[in-house]
Amino acid sequence: TQVTRQNLSQNTIQTTMSRFRTLYRQAISEGMIAVQSNPFDKIKVERGNTHRIGLTQDEVNRIINLDLEEHTALWHTRNYFLFSMYMAGMRISDVMSLKWENIVDDRLFYQMQKTKSSRSIPLISQAKVIVELYRNNNKPSDYIFPILSKYNQKKTTDIQRYNQKNSRTVSINCQLKKIAKMAEIEKNLSFHFGRHTFANIASESEGGNVYMIRQLLGNSSVSITQYYLNCLNYKHHDNLLN
Repeated sequence: TQVTRQNLSQNTIQTTMSRFRTLYRQAISEGMIAVQSNPFDKIKVERGNTHRIGLTQDEVNRIINLDLEEHTALWHTRNYFLFSMYMAGMRISDVMSLKWENIVDDRLFYQMQKTKSSRSIPLISQAKVIVELYRNNNKPSDYIFPILSKYNQKKTTDIQRYNQKNSRTVSINCQLKKIAKMAEIEKNLSFHFGRHTFANIASESEGGNVYMIRQLLGNSSVSITQYYLNCLNYKHHDNLLN
């Protein structure tokens, strides 16, 4: 099937062009392309406005209460998603890259893949229960979750690792849509919903101000977090109209 311009949303086009730009730049750095400039740098596509939504607490509970067979793809995917939500909406790239050495004294220390900033957050009880499901004579350098292959860093290129992560992300999001259907959730569930859901629930809790939520999400600025909350949480606005 031919993919045309009208089939794609503005944000999908922006994300796709960003990936092309990254891959082309990496190909130049590895000597695969002799050109010294990146033609994709000249193409600018602005992101469009999106209606961000998260899950309600009831919908989260329905996912938790699903009777899934242990060690199946659906069971693992639910674990990854809930862990992300419990740990302040961790991005999928960070969840799949976590290693046992990142846990020290019930705290999680890691570098965010997107911003390269360092994080240190407590491993809360719900997340710890999920982590313990995967503990089995693991080495400190082993991945916590069985998402990525144990590839040889010296023999694998950045592009190959990028492709593997992208492939796993697509697979996990497909599983999440099956989970949503089983839980009778009429939302286009994806891994990023964990981030939205955390922000939504945190904003409704006592002490959940924008500055604290920004630190937990690891956003680069308060304005980004405020945009999240404006798109997600209408309760405060609705109360003013009653």
